[in-house]
Amino acid sequence: MKPAVAMTLGAGAFTVILGGYLIAYATTVREPVAWKTGDLIVQDSNVEGMLPVFAADGSGMTHVGLVDVTPDNGAVVIEVTDTVRETPIREFIARGKDKAIAVYRLEALSDAQRKATITAARRQLGKPSDYYLRRSWDAFYSSELVHLAYGDIGFDLGRMQKISAIAKD
Repeated sequence: MKPAVAMTLGAGAFTVILGGYLIAYATTVREPVAWKTGDLIVQDSNVEGMLPVFAADGSGMTHVGLVDVTPDNGAVVIEVTDTVRETPIREFIARGKDKAIAVYRLEALSDAQRKATITAARRQLGKPSDYYLRRSWDAFYSSELVHLAYGDIGFDLGRMQKISAIAKD
């Protein structure tokens, strides 16, 4: 075989293989981050019309959940919608405004502490949403669930405030 023909066939084979790889890479669904149990995932859940006070801080982030990485279901979010529930991570992300999220990880936590936060959150599964933002462990809004779960391991995430204090700001 002549060298020019061999080079042409080799270049053609390389192009086909590279093209296949690029198509496969472009169509593969990837996670936005390497999830870890206990991560906090935050998004804008478009609730400002219903509860304008959530827009008060100006961050654009109005909903938070706890990530749990499970061997069976992959990454899920323990969150409060109409009830405290477990949601597949992709469904959680898709529901947010522009699919934008922020992820926060407390690096100082041990694996046991991370699992304990999820255990505390899972104990609340099925409890109703607290549309009136009352201080009660009988019903929850999203940041209240996170506060309880991390408080269960002795980690204080923020402070509880009355809505009237936030509304004044």
